[in-house]
Parts: sequence; C-alpha cells; structure tokens
Amino acid sequence: MMISLGARARATIVIGLIGLMQISVMPHLTISGFVIDLFLILTVIVGISAGSDKAVGIGFSCGLLADLVVNSPFGLNTLVLVLVGWGAGSLAPQLVETHRFLRSLTVGLTVSSGVALYACIAWLIGYSYDAENLIELVVLITGMAAFFVNLFLERIVKWALLIEPAVYPSKI
Repeated sequence: MMISLGARARATIVIGLIGLMQISVMPHLTISGFVIDLFLILTVIVGISAGSDKAVGIGFSCGLLADLVVNSPFGLNTLVLVLVGWGAGSLAPQLVETHRFLRSLTVGLTVSSGVALYACIAWLIGYSYDAENLIELVVLITGMAAFFVNLFLERIVKWALLIEPAVYPSKI
C-alpha cells in the first residue's frame, strides 16, 4: 500500500530541502564570493513550468523562509520572490514546448532580473549590504549559475511537485 502525499506536503518537503541546502551547503559553494539563491531559482523554475499561480505560492513560502533566516529587512525576500514568481509565470505560455536550453536561458535571465529587482528595492528603502557596489557582477554570476542549476533542477522540481505542462489556448 502506497502513501500519497498531497501537493502542499510535497511542496513543503521541496522547499524545506532547498532551504536546508541554501543555509548549510550554498555558503560553502560560492562563486567569486557570492552565494547563489536557490529559493529564487526554485521560484522561477516553478513559474516557467507551472504558471504564475503556483509560482506566487512557492515564492511566498520561499521568501518567508528566507526572511526568517537571512539578515535583511523582513518581507524584502518575500516581496521579490512573489514578484519574480508572477513574472516568470507570465512567461510560461510562451515557453510551454520550447527546448530545454531556451528554458534554462530564460531562467538565467529571470533570476538575474530578480537579483536586480532585489537591489533596486533595497536601494529604495535605504538598505545597504556587502555586495552593493558589485551588483552588476552579482547579477551576471547569479544568472549564469541559474542557467546551469536549471539544467539539473528543472526535472527534479517537476517530478517532486508533479507539475504537468499547463495547457494554454492557441493564439490562432
């Protein structure tokens, strides 16, 4: 007899495992001294794979968890991940049946946009952080890392969250 977990339970397990990796492993696997944000990459992958509804939920959950463990203004990560999840979900109809390389490129560009959005909002509220003067480098490195992480993580996320490609009406 098999036990089937509900969608929320699977999402909680995936977010918990990504959170555990983000907190324990990723600070030791830096690229030029910058930590890659797995929460942001997960939110974008879900957005592109499943649409904005699921991405906003995952982005909110990941952002709330990140706000609890990261030393930044409370709500900043949540706001950025919800906005990026919504934006990535808006791209989903155009990327339903594209090649994996193009989806990975889109994930990299969207994650770069998310990092830039985080920097803009942080600047607007007057929050200063260590990499503030190197934001162009952070955006570039994070986008490139997201491109390669997506090649590995996309299928795992789809499998774990049982994401089926969304059906969008034809433009004809």
